[in-house]
Amino acid sequence: DPEAAEVELRRACEILEQLGEKGFLSTRAALLAHALCAQGRYKEAGPFIEIAVEAGSEDDRATQALWRSARAKVLARQGDVDKALRLAREAVAIIAETDWLNLRGDALLDLAEVLDLAEKPDEAEAAPRIAEALHLYEQKGNIVAAAKARELLAELREKASSAL
Repeated sequence: DPEAAEVELRRACEILEQLGEKGFLSTRAALLAHALCAQGRYKEAGPFIEIAVEAGSEDDRATQALWRSARAKVLARQGDVDKALRLAREAVAIIAETDWLNLRGDALLDLAEVLDLAEKPDEAEAAPRIAEALHLYEQKGNIVAAAKARELLAELREKASSAL
């Protein structure tokens, strides 16, 4: 529920800013950017991406991956697909070696979304990433995200078969 997430994340960001706490702020701001993107409010996501960039430490893999994948989605919609693809791939690489199954799956789906927006819905690249995300979600027991990944994989395969 991106709308409910937005409410809670905005409140968390406000409190963390008042406290001067940057570690948690950076991650919450990046998550808020994703919640805004999920609602189609990409311009509004920009300032929260910037907060995450500025407040996040270099060794905070979650924040580093989250802001990159959020910015990638914004840039792809603005037509800067090369930079968007680079950032989305960086996000996947940053989080790949962690045990955070949901974040890894999310980064893979974000990359698949950017590939689609870049009009490169190349099944050879996107399908394995979506399938890997599905596996990660199933491994974690995240049935909601797994269902979304299954749906995206089916849509991609349908596009590929209709293009033939």
